[in-house]
Amino acid sequence: MNRFAVLLVVAGTMLAIACTQSTGAKDEKLCQPGQYSYCRCQNREEGQKLCNDTGSAYGKCDPCETDSNPEIPSDGTSSSSSGDPFGSDADTDAPVSSGMCGNGIVESGEDCDDNNTKDTDGCDTSCKLAGTNPPQTVSCPGLEVHVWGGSHKPTLVGSTPGSGNRAASPSCTNGTSTAGSIAADRVFKIVAHKTGTLNVAITESNYDAFLYAATACNASSEQWVSCSNQTNGVGDSGLSELLTMQVTSGQSYYVFVDGTGSTKEGAFRVTFSIP
Repeated sequence: MNRFAVLLVVAGTMLAIACTQSTGAKDEKLCQPGQYSYCRCQNREEGQKLCNDTGSAYGKCDPCETDSNPEIPSDGTSSSSSGDPFGSDADTDAPVSSGMCGNGIVESGEDCDDNNTKDTDGCDTSCKLAGTNPPQTVSCPGLEVHVWGGSHKPTLVGSTPGSGNRAASPSCTNGTSTAGSIAADRVFKIVAHKTGTLNVAITESNYDAFLYAATACNASSEQWVSCSNQTNGVGDSGLSELLTMQVTSGQSYYVFVDGTGSTKEGAFRVTFSIP
């Protein structure tokens, strides 16, 4: 082989190595292989999507995604490279960046986002819970509340008179019986964005409030997962009730603010948090 041929071979080899290194440098993963992330479909149903084995793409938003009901991308065009387009580990109650609130998609730090400018319908223009008695709290599926964890603690002041009644009498292990309770209640659909312990606190109540949570809105006894009916929960300006339950990121739960005893309806403040 002459000198010119040798030079061509060497040059070709170096070029191939350089191209291989350059391609490798740009091989970035979109997500963590095997990791599930929160997602939402066009009909507003929540789900989870699985990152594939190579970390290059997500699967379908299960169980809601179909050809006629596609996933809503977190940024309107594509999935986030963070592995969770909705920021399941968000640790802040600060307003989201300008232009995010009001787009109809609930994003990190938002309690809600109903894509309107009405401040009394359960969700205000800052994407925080608002309104004394939002109409969604009257019946199932309830007012949707997103809880991101840490310092993010959605809260709402309301009252139970005039609302619906699920006629439930769950057995609370940390207080008195709720048997025979027939009283108006308020219902909330909680979407957890962090796995951990959900705390639901009732303060500033002027009646005998109690709390219970279920995996379905019209809950039967088989679907109750937690209940709190403290004996000192009447007319307490401080903490009246505290319900705790284990939740999983991306899952939905139903929480009911109910009443029992001789004073079974009245005003309250409810706060949701996942430390």
